[in-house]
Amino acid sequence: MNSLYRGAHCFLMNSNDFLINPYKWLKLISDYKTYINIAPNFGYDYCIKKITDDQKQTLDLSNWKIAINGSEPINIKTINSFYEAFKNCGFSKEAFYPCYGLAESTLMVSSKKIGAALKTVNLDLSELSNNKIKIAR
Repeated sequence: MNSLYRGAHCFLMNSNDFLINPYKWLKLISDYKTYINIAPNFGYDYCIKKITDDQKQTLDLSNWKIAINGSEPINIKTINSFYEAFKNCGFSKEAFYPCYGLAESTLMVSSKKIGAALKTVNLDLSELSNNKIKIAR
């Protein structure tokens, strides 16, 4: 709804169309030079697996400044792999915008500053389940 409020264009893609051809999603981002795009972690993984080197040569992702990754656990391996797979298409790692929200909330719960370097922390899950924070080695 923010797009309507601002008078901006908004493109929605059917999830079945994405599953059939994830290249179509990145090609729309490239052709329309979109600034903000959203997908769950799975979507970024799926692009890595399905989009060919020949298809990558037709993509310009340099205008993509906010790549929201949310709605399921976010994997740093996916972020790193997507960046490596699409950096030659102009994709910037700083565009990644991992965040979580709550279904009953209308605001984001966690995020990073737009354009800031991505920072990650690996926690010891067994300690976390005991309500303790310990950096994993």
